[in-house]
Amino acid sequence: MRTVDESSPYLRAQANLSELKLDEMAAAMPDYVRLVAGGERDFAQAVAEMTQAEVAARRERIMRQRIRSSGFPYIKTLADFDWSFQPSVPRAKLEELATLRFMDAAENVLLVGSPGVGKTHLAIALGRNACRKGIPARYFTAAGLVMRLLRAQSDNRLDRELAAI
Repeated sequence: MRTVDESSPYLRAQANLSELKLDEMAAAMPDYVRLVAGGERDFAQAVAEMTQAEVAARRERIMRQRIRSSGFPYIKTLADFDWSFQPSVPRAKLEELATLRFMDAAENVLLVGSPGVGKTHLAIALGRNACRKGIPARYFTAAGLVMRLLRAQSDNRLDRELAAI
């Protein structure tokens, strides 16, 4: 731990923000000190804006972590999907699924089709949407999931594995 000039409230505040890992606030502090000193913001406005930026950055980090831990083999979105390549895919239905209302209704979604029609792309896009909205998602191939569950069963930890999934 480094020592801080205790006579300087500015340096103490910077050190405290750094120790608390409030990096966005620490980075913005010099600008807000200037804005408050110049009368462009009052103290409460400055704190509200600084904390709002910190909250937004934290949400973004959490969302990125959810996407990283999801197991998606690559990142795809509905905007990336080539609807003209696969006109049989019901676009309106997929756009409705992208709202994730099916999750609120505790409904399942099953994507069925021949190889190469975009099922994985669409599943990843829906999962990524969930992550962006704060909902954890996990990607498994059917074979990978079966192998994982068989391993868990043979290790006598199937219940724990199912709970983790």
